[in-house]
Amino acid sequence: MAVYWVMEVLPLAITALLPMVLYPLLGLMASDDVAQMYLPDISFLFIGGLMVAVAVQKCKLHNRVALFVLTVVPPQPCCMWISNTATAALMVPIANSVIIELVKSNRRNEFSDSLVSEAVVEDRYNENSDGRRKSLSTFSTRDMTEILSKDEYHMAKGLLISVAFGANIGGTGTITGTPSNLVLMGQIKEYVTDATSAILVAIILFAVPNQKPDFFGKSENVGTLLDWKTMQANFPWSVVLLLGGGFAMAAGVKESNLSYRVGEMMQLLQMFPVNVIMALCIFITVFLTNICSNTVTASIFIPIVAELAKSLEINPLYFMIPTTLASSMAFTLPVATPPNAIVFASGLLRVKDLLLAGAVVTAECGLLAILFMMTWATYLFELDKFPLWAYTPAELVYRNHTLFDLLVNATAK
Repeated sequence: MAVYWVMEVLPLAITALLPMVLYPLLGLMASDDVAQMYLPDISFLFIGGLMVAVAVQKCKLHNRVALFVLTVVPPQPCCMWISNTATAALMVPIANSVIIELVKSNRRNEFSDSLVSEAVVEDRYNENSDGRRKSLSTFSTRDMTEILSKDEYHMAKGLLISVAFGANIGGTGTITGTPSNLVLMGQIKEYVTDATSAILVAIILFAVPNQKPDFFGKSENVGTLLDWKTMQANFPWSVVLLLGGGFAMAAGVKESNLSYRVGEMMQLLQMFPVNVIMALCIFITVFLTNICSNTVTASIFIPIVAELAKSLEINPLYFMIPTTLASSMAFTLPVATPPNAIVFASGLLRVKDLLLAGAVVTAECGLLAILFMMTWATYLFELDKFPLWAYTPAELVYRNHTLFDLLVNATAK
């Protein structure tokens, strides 16, 4: 599947449906179990975030705050206090609006020497490939590829990629920034999650009027912030399947015991120095988090590296923290993380755009994580000491009993 996603042999959403066919035929998982993997809790968070984004586009809010938000509040601080998925869903419409305004500004500059008024520029028409004419003031983000010049197209791609990368990196700053951080903290099993809040907000959007009510004026039918017709027209359903395919593939990794085999292979790393093992943990996690969900990758590998550290009598955080950070270094494929999928849904990016830009950023982030763990993180988290919380109650009893026997024998002598 990863090869199909990279090479774009099939449409990405169709490739994501392959586990639904292959896993039952290979006897790996039943069809019912595979189907449940396509809509886990985090997918509803993703759906709710996209509904909010569609509502933002419908009420033109992104046009009002586009320049202010992108120049004053960049994506990284936003996704440190709200989910990186919600951040990307809110920022992409704003980024699209900025792109449109840049195009309009460039068109005005082209006509400034000819003393063409702004009104004329706003109504200037561009011909599509099929001969139809479209106004710059009315084109949508789906028409951008037909209207943007080469330089403007590169600028648009860079702006959208920066939103995805900023959301992914900024999400590592706090516990709530990305679900993989919650896996590290052991807080992932809760009754009310971000998905509950996201769907609640999405439902409210279908009930709140899009105009200020006038109780003393004429009785008129007032629309809501979001309606189902707009939802059907603008919601990128294919991206939901894309994320579901990543979850299904990760489930196949667990059911086939591939994760267990990987854990066994990682035990062979005990012969290497600790820093080399830590770097290899980052490398393996980065590779897998780019072909399946970062949350699932963290769920699989954090317990594995924790046991590996305990077997070496090393502070488990020395392997767990870089593994958690590496699970958010998902910059190369749309399926890797919801912010990537949201940006890819804009229609301006191709897989190779994310792949080329993401490879460089991934290498830089990996090196920074290694340097962070080898320098001040050791002193910040006291990683040179083995903590008592790393032991299970049975292990603590055994060690205390052994220590007690040693003290008794020493006293007897």
